[in-house]
Amino acid sequence: MKGKLSITRPSYGDDKKKILITIKDTSSRIRFCDIEIDYDKFTKCITGLSEVECDFVTRSLNDVGKTKEQLEMVFKLPTSYYTMGKDRIIFIAKNKIPSGWSCNLFFNSQDSFFNIDGRKYARTTIYRWI
Repeated sequence: MKGKLSITRPSYGDDKKKILITIKDTSSRIRFCDIEIDYDKFTKCITGLSEVECDFVTRSLNDVGKTKEQLEMVFKLPTSYYTMGKDRIIFIAKNKIPSGWSCNLFFNSQDSFFNIDGRKYARTTIYRWI
């Protein structure tokens, strides 16, 4: 497998002295591992000490190595669109998602909503890993 490794020194705003190492799978585009380690422990690692303790989080391991497929999903909104809350639009979107797909539920972009022949529509991105 191919991936990307990033090593950063994030600013947490509380003088935490940590290094953040992230690993991202190239084919699935999933950042599946975040490693957080103190400066002094990181220094020991890069100078040859093995098995240094750290904190890490993994996610979406079942999809690592797969390919991300992504499509645009467009759906009609009721005429009462302007009086609907965002929660209602998210509810409608979730009911339109094909089985096995996930959906971006952000809906805060200018491109999220548009008109065709006087009707209101919403657009979002659906994705799955195959």
